[in-house]
Amino acid sequence: MQVQGTTPPRDQDYFLSLGAGSHQIPLIEAARRKGYSVIAVDRNPLAPGFKNADLQLHCSVLKPFWIYRAIEEHFPRGTIRAVGSRSFGPAVLSASYLARRFKVPGSDPRSIIQFQDKNRLKAKLASQGIPVPERIPWTPGMNPDAILRKRGTWIARSGKGSAKQGIEVLTSVDEKRQYVENHRKRTPHNRSLFIEKYYNGSEYIIYGIVLNGVFHCLALTEKVVSEEAPRFADRRHIFPARISEEMATYMQSTAQKIVSLCKYDNGPFFAEFLIPKKGKKPLLIECQPEVGGEFLADSLVPGITGLSYFDMLIDLTTQGPTAAAQHLQNVGISLKPGAMDHILRPSKSAVLSYILPSAMTIQDVRMPVSLREDPSYVFLEPLKPIGYAMDPARGNADRPAAFMLMDSVSHRDELIRKAEHFEKQIKIIPALPPARRKRRSGKKRKSANPSRRSIALSVSIWKPLI
Repeated sequence: MQVQGTTPPRDQDYFLSLGAGSHQIPLIEAARRKGYSVIAVDRNPLAPGFKNADLQLHCSVLKPFWIYRAIEEHFPRGTIRAVGSRSFGPAVLSASYLARRFKVPGSDPRSIIQFQDKNRLKAKLASQGIPVPERIPWTPGMNPDAILRKRGTWIARSGKGSAKQGIEVLTSVDEKRQYVENHRKRTPHNRSLFIEKYYNGSEYIIYGIVLNGVFHCLALTEKVVSEEAPRFADRRHIFPARISEEMATYMQSTAQKIVSLCKYDNGPFFAEFLIPKKGKKPLLIECQPEVGGEFLADSLVPGITGLSYFDMLIDLTTQGPTAAAQHLQNVGISLKPGAMDHILRPSKSAVLSYILPSAMTIQDVRMPVSLREDPSYVFLEPLKPIGYAMDPARGNADRPAAFMLMDSVSHRDELIRKAEHFEKQIKIIPALPPARRKRRSGKKRKSANPSRRSIALSVSIWKPLI
């Protein structure tokens, strides 16, 4: 563990940021806008968020006791006013423990811990009447003959996974038998594995904020996922979703029911649903008390509502739900439980698109000039640095770039067509193998007509765009 920074003055107020990665930067910047100094915690000494922090603590965010002890020993004069994290899973639980330890606003750890294992959580929610995909009655160590009679395609996954990593699609009897045989032993890794029936249908994300135990929906997007490797990685979010008012209301009420059952009082929350082609009710795929890293909080929600999401989150963690609720009222979002007018009758539409990873090392990412010049263009962001070796098995975590388009709600279908077009136009340039780079370095490329200059059709987003 390493601590860097200066001794704070006695009256300094600090925001404790668990994580200093690129996704954490909007939260750190919002804390600074609110007048707080920042203590950032990350085990990576080169984490980009450290440059925006006043104090750096090089430590795993999953060790709340060590973090608490380090701050108490090294910075006894400053005062921790809030704890926040943009990360997922155990990091959110760690933030909850530290908030309680520093006696600042935060969610009850007993509530957060229920979301740490998707397998147990979905079993609990199903027992309370919330529809989930049909479970295959299997646990590691079972005799495979007892379940192989179950027909259809299976989805095998870990209850502790994230970013669509580790999901396996099992179609044939041989694939199913092999998977079960490979996980016969009861190990700590296998303990959270579970298998569900695969459903073909449309997927949706309902995204919002919980204040005093009430879920306030901020966005409901239609999610387009990849049908090839990496399977189930997010390709596109569409707002407003192409969905009936009845289904939207049902998803909102289900999200509220989950929040109530888990006694989750304050903080971000999202739930993922699937409406099967041969079904009437949405099935809960996943839910978490997290901000998420899909640009929903960073760009889509502010774009369609005008809400400064991270400023609201800082006020929630420092002053409590009443201060956060004022942000919703300022942009015209009703605080009435179940309010959906801004979702069902919006004025703007937006499409978030992602470039899927492939097995290559990134040399460059190039965008068509027409994308930047399009009036609906909002941003195009590289998600991985030059030289990064992508692996499709890591799913969402290895997507190399994302972009967003936004227009009036009447142009939603046109935005979708544009997004499909630009996804094909954005090019990932692979790095050459070392042997080929060496051979090329000694050769000069000759132009067929030196006096004629070619017209550039693309611009690198790693270099300044002109």
